Amino acid sequence: MEIFQVAVVGIIAVILALVLKPFHGEFAIYITIAAGVVILFFVAGYLEDVVGVVQSLAEKTGLSSQTLGILFKIVGIGYITEFASQICKDAGQGAIGMKIELAGKILIIAVSLPIFTALLDTLSSILL
Repeated sequence: MEIFQVAVVGIIAVILALVLKPFHGEFAIYITIAAGVVILFFVAGYLEDVVGVVQSLAEKTGLSSQTLGILFKIVGIGYITEFASQICKDAGQGAIGMKIELAGKILIIAVSLPIFTALLDTLSSILL
């Protein structure tokens, strides 16, 4: 099971970071980033399965490919934002991490505007 590999990589990275931090603090951050990337590669294969299932569900429900693309962008922005923000916070730069989170939220709103517009158009046609 991949969760054991993920857990081992995470634990080893934490131990290395804790050991190196007093002597070479900058290397602790590099280890944190590298461990995060390795863990992402472990689970990247599952993303293909998830995307396939979501696409088949979208086809069954009649969801447009444009809407599905927007939803994938929103999820991607959310995950990337969280990953980058946590790295900044781990490096002791919580203020930058918070700015990344704010930027992610603004981008999610910007990307989702076509969905909001379509929803408002649908509601106005029903109500009028």
